[in-house]
Amino acid sequence: MKTELLQSPASGQSVELTSAGDLLDGQQKVGQYFPEEQRIEWIAFNDYPGLNNRILKEIQKYDAWAADEACKLPTVSVENLPFSIDEEIAYRRSVNLQSLGLSMEKLVRSKRVLDIGGSCRDSWRFLRAGADTIHQVEVSSPSQRLGLRRIANMLPDSDQKLIDRVVFHTSPAEFLPFADQSFDFVFSRSTIHHTDRSKTIPEIHRVLRPGGQVLFIEPLRSRMVYRIVHFVRWIARRDRGTDDPLTSKDIRLLRACFSQVRFRPKNPLEYDLKDTCCWLGLKRMRPDNPVIHAVK
Repeated sequence: MKTELLQSPASGQSVELTSAGDLLDGQQKVGQYFPEEQRIEWIAFNDYPGLNNRILKEIQKYDAWAADEACKLPTVSVENLPFSIDEEIAYRRSVNLQSLGLSMEKLVRSKRVLDIGGSCRDSWRFLRAGADTIHQVEVSSPSQRLGLRRIANMLPDSDQKLIDRVVFHTSPAEFLPFADQSFDFVFSRSTIHHTDRSKTIPEIHRVLRPGGQVLFIEPLRSRMVYRIVHFVRWIARRDRGTDDPLTSKDIRLLRACFSQVRFRPKNPLEYDLKDTCCWLGLKRMRPDNPVIHAVK
C-alpha cells in the first residue's frame, strides 16, 4: 500500500508504514493496516478532542446495523445492469441530480475519490465507471467489511481486480488522515449529517484539490422544520444522537469554503412539505433526496 496521501491525524505529518502494518508518526503508532481487509484503523490509536463520545455512539450504532445488514446482503445480476453509470437507476431517477446537470461518470472517471460513509453503496458503481482510486472513510469497521463484501458481490468476475483500487479508513470525517489536496472528488450519501459539519466541511475543503468537486446526497431541512424536529424529540425524550439534518447554516459554511455551491431543491421547505405529505400517507408525494454540489 502506498502512503503518499496519508498523514497523522495527531500532527498532520506524513506517516511511515512498517512491514508489520504499523503506521508511524516518528516513534508514535497512529494507525494499523490490515491488508486482508484493505483497511487502516485510525480511531483506536488517536484521540479526537470533543468527538470521542460522539464517535463511540456512532460506532455502537453502525456496528449493530452492519451485523443486521450482512445477513440480508442482496445478490444482484451485475450483467444486467446498465454499462453507463449515468443510466443506473440510483442516479437516473434523481430529479435533483438531473436538474443540476451533473454526470456521475464525468465526476468519477479517472478521478481519485474520497467516499465518506455509505458502506460502499456507491463505490462499486464508481469503480465500474473508471475511478482511479477510492478511499472510503467510516467509523465502523464492521460496516467497512460489509462494504468490501458489497463491492465483491456487485462486480462481475472480470472486474474483481478493481477491488484493489479501494482502501478503507476507520476514521471520523472530522479528522481526515490525508494530506492537503489529495482528492479530485468527494462524495457522501446520508452520512455528513451524522458529523460535526463545522469540522467536516473545512476538512473536506483541505483534502480537495483546486477545481475538485463535492457531491452530497443528504437530508436538507428548512430552519423552521429543523427546530420543530428538535422540539418534538425533546418532548418525546428521544435522543437521535448525531442524526442531525443539514440546514441553511451548513450551506453558508459551504459557500464560505467553496467557490461555487448549488443545491436542489432550491428551497429546503419544498422537501419538508413533500416529506410531510409522504409521512401523512401520500406516498406518491415522496420527495427526491436533496443534492448539494460544490466546487473548490
